[in-house]
Amino acid sequence: MGYLGIQAGAPDGDFSTLAGVRSLLQSANEPIHAACWIHYLAFDLALGLVETELAGPLGMPTFLLWATLPATLMLGPAGLLLFGVLAAANCAVAGRLDRITALFSYGADAKDKSE
Repeated sequence: MGYLGIQAGAPDGDFSTLAGVRSLLQSANEPIHAACWIHYLAFDLALGLVETELAGPLGMPTFLLWATLPATLMLGPAGLLLFGVLAAANCAVAGRLDRITALFSYGADAKDKSE
């Protein structure tokens, strides 16, 4: 039970408020830091996987994808935004805006076909 700081002398704090998270991160409790770091890495790596999966159908060149992945790993959602901007710009320059709209309407098309 000691992995997430549930032991005697555990810092006061929780994940439900910013002040609670700040309290946890300011403590010297290494398991709390490890849990937070693993969470951040898992989230950022999942975003990178989404970008990698979407780059192919969008026809995005590999060098543009490589430019967004470090930003996603270090900045999370800001890297995903950079990916979206570069993907949209690439599709606009190549005259393939239908690829972007097709991705966003994919779920709606499947729903229409099932009715």
